Amino acid sequence: MADGIRTRKTKLMMYDNERNNIINELNIILDFNANNGAFFLCDLQNNSILIHKLQSLADDQIKKFFNCSKWAWYMSLYNGQKKDHVVLLKNIYKYQHYDIFSKTSYVEKNNIKKRYTKLFFVKHII
Repeated sequence: MADGIRTRKTKLMMYDNERNNIINELNIILDFNANNGAFFLCDLQNNSILIHKLQSLADDQIKKFFNCSKWAWYMSLYNGQKKDHVVLLKNIYKYQHYDIFSKTSYVEKNNIKKRYTKLFFVKHII
């Protein structure tokens, strides 16, 4: 490093296109535009296509394209704990400059009124 200038590129600079491609693939699986970026937590946890896609991404692409060594999902792998794929999904979106908000409300689904958590994904405008 000469005169405070960084000579080595970070993953953030090197793999921007690849990370955007991953986000686009996830947006298609989640039907992001139709849902306006809002999803019930239980629907995300029960989406087998999403879980399969996240698992395949975690195995080969996420470690390569994201700086993820301290993400909770990977820490749980090393500690032998149960993996929650929604945590991985949230980390991917946060790394790509999305804010994620949650709201709990009572909703009737399948004729059962129950408390559900809804997650809202909002893109930063940089």
